[in-house]
Formats: sequence, structure tokens, C-alpha cells
Amino acid sequence: MRAKRLLLKNLRLSVMDNASAYAFSITITGCYALLTTIAQPDPLDIFLAAAGAVAAFAVAELLTLLLLREEPQESDSVKLLGRMLNFLSVGCAMGAAYLCGLLLTGPLSWLTAGFVSALIFIFLEGLELAVAEAREDA
Repeated sequence: MRAKRLLLKNLRLSVMDNASAYAFSITITGCYALLTTIAQPDPLDIFLAAAGAVAAFAVAELLTLLLLREEPQESDSVKLLGRMLNFLSVGCAMGAAYLCGLLLTGPLSWLTAGFVSALIFIFLEGLELAVAEAREDA
């Protein structure tokens, strides 16, 4: 019984520590795949999509640095529940990237899709965690 409990405890830690990164990996890979159905990228397009995603994370980091003074503290159950809702953030981010690909052309579509999809993912994952925290507090 002890081995089973130890395994479950560490499985939980692994899921909590990797869920956001895994969900974002799925998001950015899915966005790339969707965009290639619209137009085949050249190397510049791929770098621009990555730069757009990095820029979105930089903007989010800067905003939280400027607007939030205390370190966020979430319980394990909030993290687990919030990240179980990642299908929303992943799906919306991928849909936004696809829409950018349909509405824009060339390198601008790749840059914008990377930026918009990452920003939407970050925002919605934050919202998912907020919903989980509110549920726990209720």
C-alpha cells in the first residue's frame, strides 16, 4: 500500500509541475500544424511565430511584474483542477492562431499567430486557475 501511495503522490507532483508546459507545447505545435494547412512556412515564418510566442510571454511577465506585488500562492488542488481545464485554453489559442492565418498573409500572419495564441493561452489558463481557486474558496 505504501508503494501505491508513494507512486500516486509523485504522479500528482509530476502532473502539477508539467501541466502548463505540456499544454503550451500542445498549443504551439497545434497552432503550427493548423497554420501549415493555410500556407507553407519558410524558415523566417517559423522564427517569427516563435518570436511572437516569446513576446507574448514577455508581455505577460511584464504585466504581472508591474501589477502584482505579492507572489501567487495556489494550493495543489487549485493547480490540479485549474489545469484539468486546459482544453479550453489550448483550443481557444489554436482557434485564434488559425483565424490569424486566415485573415493575414505572409510573415505577419506567423508573427501575429504566435503572439495571439500564446497570449490567449496565458490569459485563459490564468482564468482557469482563478475559477479553480474561487471554487475551492467557496
